[in-house]
Amino acid sequence: MGNIISALEKVTEGDEDFMKELSEAFIFNFEEFSETIINAVDNRNFTEYRAIVHKIKPSFLTIEMEDVFQKVSDFSTNLDNKSEEEIKEFKSWVRKISEETIEILRSI
Repeated sequence: MGNIISALEKVTEGDEDFMKELSEAFIFNFEEFSETIINAVDNRNFTEYRAIVHKIKPSFLTIEMEDVFQKVSDFSTNLDNKSEEEIKEFKSWVRKISEETIEILRSI
């Protein structure tokens, strides 16, 4: 996750104002993502889940978090058949990843 800042530096070509602006947008995206993805999982709402994943994909890819995005995307497979333990672990992981990402973005 340490490559978030370097990824933003690449995208913004070192423009600090643009980098700050972009990081603020991503903070909003990750706050919304965490809340909405957890609700979709709780409700076993596959349609909502896929919509959220589609919406957040550019943010994940821009800050070079493809592996995290892939895990989020893959979790929706057989969502109806996930155990309560798998769901609990996933929600905890989503919160942790979102909080860590937001913390890094706020440091910019």
